[in-house]
Amino acid sequence: MSYPAETFDFRVPDGDARHCTRSLSPRESRLDEWKATRANIEVRPGTPTAKEAEAFAELALAAGGEIFAEVFGPNAGELLQKLYPLEGNYMSHQLALFLWVDDEIVGMFSGYSYDVKKRIAGSNMWQALKKGPLLLPRMAWKAMTLSKVLSFSEHLEEGEFCVSFVAIEPTMRGKGLSKRLLARGTEFAREQGASTLTLCVEVDNEAAVSAYRSLGMEIVSTSEPQKKPRGEGEWTMHRMSMPIAQDG
Repeated sequence: MSYPAETFDFRVPDGDARHCTRSLSPRESRLDEWKATRANIEVRPGTPTAKEAEAFAELALAAGGEIFAEVFGPNAGELLQKLYPLEGNYMSHQLALFLWVDDEIVGMFSGYSYDVKKRIAGSNMWQALKKGPLLLPRMAWKAMTLSKVLSFSEHLEEGEFCVSFVAIEPTMRGKGLSKRLLARGTEFAREQGASTLTLCVEVDNEAAVSAYRSLGMEIVSTSEPQKKPRGEGEWTMHRMSMPIAQDG
């Protein structure tokens, strides 16, 4: 299952107040001190460590926004940390890249190609239900009530690579790090044989849409409006994509 990559190098979605107004964590406070210093910056593939699992959950929750939280509920962070060390699921360390500044994780990119999705679809669902056994009724209900946006965001054509999450720590934005992260993510997609990078973003997230456009992505389709639970408005998603030049 893929989710809209709403958080980029610009702002957190308005609907996720937890991330718009929350206080800086000790880790973010340390990162804020980096502003005036030179540091070692690297994009590294994911590994099944506790530190990365925690960072993956935090950044994925920020990037997933309202829809992700609505599908997985209040224990989404705990589930993500359980799935991350495993192989063969959409939240696996195998599908993640992390942006490191010295010894701190400041960003994350995650996604999978059409071929990878086909190969792990069965094990993905099994692992999610095994690690979160009470999720089945909730996911079945949300699959029906949020069918328009979920089916839209989950659709993947042969040759495409779905960007599930891309996020930068709030204190590290405005430094060009997102371009570096997405450049490595594009290489990652190419390594999986993809020819097109694709992602979904809320129509109302104009800053993120503009950011992706500045990196060469264009809107290719828009979902039908989906009423939010409890009558709180609507979700509408853009699908954006860009071609990936193959080496050689």
